[in-house]
Amino acid sequence: MATDTAFIGIDWGTTNLRVWRLTAQGDPLDSRASPQGMGSLSPAQFAPVLDDLLSGWPTDLPVLACGMAGARQGWVEAPYVPLPADAPALAHGLVAAPGDRRVLIVPGIAARDAQGHLVDVARGEETQAIGAAAPGPGLLVCPGTHSKWIRTDGARIMDLQTFMTGELNGLLAAKSVLRHSIGGPARPDAVFRQAVTEMLEGRPLPEALFSVRVQSLDDRLAAKDAASRLSGLVIGAEIAAGAARFGLSPVRLVGNPLLVSLYAPALAQGGYDAVEVIDGDHAVCRGLAHIWNARP
Repeated sequence: MATDTAFIGIDWGTTNLRVWRLTAQGDPLDSRASPQGMGSLSPAQFAPVLDDLLSGWPTDLPVLACGMAGARQGWVEAPYVPLPADAPALAHGLVAAPGDRRVLIVPGIAARDAQGHLVDVARGEETQAIGAAAPGPGLLVCPGTHSKWIRTDGARIMDLQTFMTGELNGLLAAKSVLRHSIGGPARPDAVFRQAVTEMLEGRPLPEALFSVRVQSLDDRLAAKDAASRLSGLVIGAEIAAGAARFGLSPVRLVGNPLLVSLYAPALAQGGYDAVEVIDGDHAVCRGLAHIWNARP
């Protein structure tokens, strides 16, 4: 196995920045992270932030970045590649970023309807999908701020659906009346599972959300359990909608340990009895390598 650095891989999200020194096979040799995500930067700040984070690493290494660095509000826009899409299609759409370093940005992916109207988009998850796809037809669930359900056929991305589950949960917990009820983190406990069940049985989400407030007012729901109920409601609603859209099939769950600990049991409740967990960082690194090696 080669152990030399072939390139630097980057996942530049809205809230966080992660970088790796990668072999040509996508094996990480070193990694660093920063809280300086796209959402806190102007286009002129991307290059100096990256230079600072990569300090001490060879400056002549090429860089391949996926995620929100290529958004319209990011470093430089990398136009969406239409579905279906694979590593060669993404590699063909790479966009060079301004600055002294050799930085290429991976484009996002876009689904359109028969009339050509934009239906859904992803940035960053396309790279995860390329790195985590099953050998044959498969379904990926990538939880996060904007959760993605992605239908693949081998390493070819065929379809996707976005759910604003993470962002909705965060806004409700921090900005809505429900904030007065919440006093701890979400856990995959009995309170969480009951909330998931209610959504799988068809309870309307807007009505169910206020139950967090109501149950806390008469002490049926303790502050330490309120976040679990809220997370169970929004995740359960996502899984009910995802199952209706994509059907039941083996799932590859791609994400960090905290989100996986919530989504894995919820998916099992929803009838997904074959769930394979894949580390999100591992999937990104492998996906970046596939795209890197597919360059024209």
